[in-house]
Amino acid sequence: MVWAQDTLFARKALDTLCSKSFAGRGYVLQGQENAAKWIFEQFQKGKPSQLGVQEFQDQVVVFPKEPQLVINGVEMEVGRAWLPHADAPSISGRFRPVVLDSAFFAQPTKLPRKAILVTNPTFKSKAEQFALQKKLPLLIQGKNPPLWTVDQTLASTPQMYWQNSTSMVPEKIQISIDSKLKQHTFQNVWAILPGKSDSIILISAHYDHLGQCGPVIFPGANDNASGTAMMLDLYHHLSKENRNYTVVFCAFSGEEAGLLGSSYFVKNPTIPLNKLKFVVNLDLMATGEDGITVVNAVQEKELYQRMLEINKEIGLPQIGSRSNAPNSDHYPFTQAGYRAIFLYAQGPSVKAYHHPDDVPQKVLWKGYHQIFKLIHTLIQ
Repeated sequence: MVWAQDTLFARKALDTLCSKSFAGRGYVLQGQENAAKWIFEQFQKGKPSQLGVQEFQDQVVVFPKEPQLVINGVEMEVGRAWLPHADAPSISGRFRPVVLDSAFFAQPTKLPRKAILVTNPTFKSKAEQFALQKKLPLLIQGKNPPLWTVDQTLASTPQMYWQNSTSMVPEKIQISIDSKLKQHTFQNVWAILPGKSDSIILISAHYDHLGQCGPVIFPGANDNASGTAMMLDLYHHLSKENRNYTVVFCAFSGEEAGLLGSSYFVKNPTIPLNKLKFVVNLDLMATGEDGITVVNAVQEKELYQRMLEINKEIGLPQIGSRSNAPNSDHYPFTQAGYRAIFLYAQGPSVKAYHHPDDVPQKVLWKGYHQIFKLIHTLIQ
């Protein structure tokens, strides 16, 4: 086979998945639903023998309005300067800061009315316990950028993170957080390309991300528009080729909320899992200059050794090996007794994670061709 594969198809897919119309592929503004519909349309173009959308319901915490944090009269930029924790309940009002430090814990002082507890990461554990005990909001200030995630339950008291590299102690704090539990309908999107054998190789990637928090979009270019785009690129190529095995492609939702889509699929399969040879899950594929890492390689020695052999022809800098971990959509398959590996790319070119700066412009895809060929050769 002559390899003239380029990233034009994948780049277009990545840009589309990160566009404003998909609202961060989360659980507000129909972001996840719009992404599922678009992926279904991409699968249709390859004329698979079967394709479908598997729906299921579960709950997630959403923030339909823009949260606000005003410190000493200055409004902080949500998503960049501060974020509520993903399980923060609604709260509104003006609060008097109380600093939790070594002096406070040595001799706790009387708390004022409408207090908010303020601490740094050093005292985070103690402060969280104290906040729960007193049922008071907690603001943690640190030097690192705020990270966000998705939660399925609301906490009893709100916790927030504020990026503040100075030692300034706030004098006045105003907060407005509007959050709620939402019963959401998730969609797994799948398609089948039949091969000479009915033995199945499953290629997966989660397409959901963190969505929006108020006006701030979390595009999720690396996590995981990159893996979804590579999966669609593999589908695009394999749909035009003769295939030794039946290849099933699954775009999972709900990964960020706790591997919900893949867990549901394993328990309610749309394919005969008794014919499953193995799963290759793609997540965080935007880098590659330093090679890739294979999660569950320690357990799947045969697959890992095969990849090392293929790489002698391809020349990735390294193919790292890790034990199994519950960190992506391969995991529910392994827990059910099926063979599965999770690949993620290595390299410094994309540093943003669960942050608004995880944008398509920063995806350089160094090593994309080699990684693509490695996976293609492995599954053929």
